[in-house]
Amino acid sequence: MANDILVIMQSADAEDLTRSLQDEGFVVERETDGLTGIERALSENLALVILDASQAAGGISGIQSLRRIRERSLVPVLMVSAEINDAERILALELGADDYLSAPYPHKLLAQELIARVRAILRRTGAGVSVFRHMLRAGDIELNKLRRTVSKSGVEIEMTTAEFDLLELLLKRAGQVVAREEIARLILGRPLNYNDRSIDMHVSNLRRKLSGAQDGAGRIKAIRGVGYSFTIL
Repeated sequence: MANDILVIMQSADAEDLTRSLQDEGFVVERETDGLTGIERALSENLALVILDASQAAGGISGIQSLRRIRERSLVPVLMVSAEINDAERILALELGADDYLSAPYPHKLLAQELIARVRAILRRTGAGVSVFRHMLRAGDIELNKLRRTVSKSGVEIEMTTAEFDLLELLLKRAGQVVAREEIARLILGRPLNYNDRSIDMHVSNLRRKLSGAQDGAGRIKAIRGVGYSFTIL
């Protein structure tokens, strides 16, 4: 996963927030325009997006930005607000924000809490598969079950029905071995024929198509005589 953090914020406090993160060794970029920030959040392979919930950035509020990002991406999002608004905090979390920090900024103690929360989010999302509603995400690979699309670093990958269904199954069971018998039953719709190399062909195609993704190809492991597993790093 990329190390970059994108801060979408117009307020004067954004400079202090950005500096605090940079002082801790994070690679941070700032975007003051909300629409441009959304586009970057959707197209760049980011570790985290920090959204200002207190005010509109470039004519679009933090909640609106979060809603648009979550329609297409599972990039981790931390909402920051200078006001204490429980209703907004609950709404943000329900819309898919990974965390929500309410307190006047800048403040030394808040800066320390912000950094701690950023690190906590990165620990939670830096490995494994993130799940939100109709989407699955692993590194720079995103699978949208509703639209039946797969993308890597924001670029859509063409897949057959069997390839999509197989990747979805492996992501849902990440870290576990999925037996060839189960793959044959769920993906091919028939009992396993040990002379049939269809499963191997679909896995080979998946690996090839994901080869440009961060460890996308190498993370689909063959377990000899058993099945396949999507490895959690």
